[in-house]
Amino acid sequence: SWDAATVKDIKSRNSALANAEFTVPVNKDRPFPVIGTTLVGPVAGAPFTAKTQNYSLLEITPLYVGTMKNLDIKYKYKSIGLTHSRRVGGAIEPFAFARKGGGAPAHGLANKVTSGVLSVPEPETFLDLQFSAGTSSYAPGSFFESIGIPKAAAELSMEFQYWSPDEEVKPDFTPMMFTDGGCYQDISLIQFMQRRVSKIVLFFLSSTPLKPFEDWDVNADPLKEGQVTDDLSAFFGALPDTEQRRWENRSFELEKNQVFATSDYTKVITALQTAQQAGKGIIATMNLTTVKNDWWGIPAGETFEITFSYLGRLPKWEAQLNKEVYKLAVPAENAQDLSVDVSSGPFKNFPHFITKGGGIDNSKANLLADLTGWAVLQHEQEFRRILS
Repeated sequence: SWDAATVKDIKSRNSALANAEFTVPVNKDRPFPVIGTTLVGPVAGAPFTAKTQNYSLLEITPLYVGTMKNLDIKYKYKSIGLTHSRRVGGAIEPFAFARKGGGAPAHGLANKVTSGVLSVPEPETFLDLQFSAGTSSYAPGSFFESIGIPKAAAELSMEFQYWSPDEEVKPDFTPMMFTDGGCYQDISLIQFMQRRVSKIVLFFLSSTPLKPFEDWDVNADPLKEGQVTDDLSAFFGALPDTEQRRWENRSFELEKNQVFATSDYTKVITALQTAQQAGKGIIATMNLTTVKNDWWGIPAGETFEITFSYLGRLPKWEAQLNKEVYKLAVPAENAQDLSVDVSSGPFKNFPHFITKGGGIDNSKANLLADLTGWAVLQHEQEFRRILS
């Protein structure tokens, strides 16, 4: 939960939770976490292939779990060849969201009612912080839930008992499979656009380096894999149509995430490449106007100030390293190409470490922290203006 007052209110409405222990932030200065997890579909319908998957995103926060846009999603059940429609939408308090057991209320909210109190059975297993963090990053889940082996989908997926408070008659209460939030939207831009947050800062900590000017002319070259992370280009509808992308579609569904005009993509990339060349941080801020996205509920014509911060090598930071660290943290060959990473040693692939497998130790984390923190400090006044 969020704080002591919220916990007190929950317990006043739920005598069965009088002695329950809640996890809350250690103090009021902590940021409000919004954890994204991808809802794949009903367990009974698995596996969902690249052609039949229909992902949506749920937010897990200390105050609610759910999604701000109501969707009637059609899931095609591979096992029986039929399509089932499920309502996904609305939000409920985390303590009532069941990992296992529990049940849906006798009825949801009445038509056009936006909030209320519903009575639900106590979950057998509550949603905790550990499981929330796990489901936000369970990347293998989307693969296991998409291959044509029902047993793999059943035994290797993460499951919740999901129901929508927006269903007026008795809400459907069904085991649903979840996977890494990044399989649908790795950088949570669109949720904040739904909230009409006027200034948004995005930190892209991808393992894909940004190709510099000499390797990529965004105004002339065709779209290819490896030019920039797909998590950024998806917001502009600029995903390359390649064999690799078609293969990855069994585990990712980024095609519904376009919220800006494709014509603005070149401006953003050019600004980031210019900052990359300057060597003090791949950071660029600009005003962008939306294109209509019905799936996410984003109207056309709204303008947001977006700051893009992209992980990459910074020559002016590298120049300040002592000789010992320089040899370990800067490529020994072709270092002038800023898309080339360290090829060997304890910091292999720095700064674009592969995040899977838990291979980032204290030394790697500290080196990354110094690089990214230094970049922010080089743009201190800009960040102070944005956050003021």
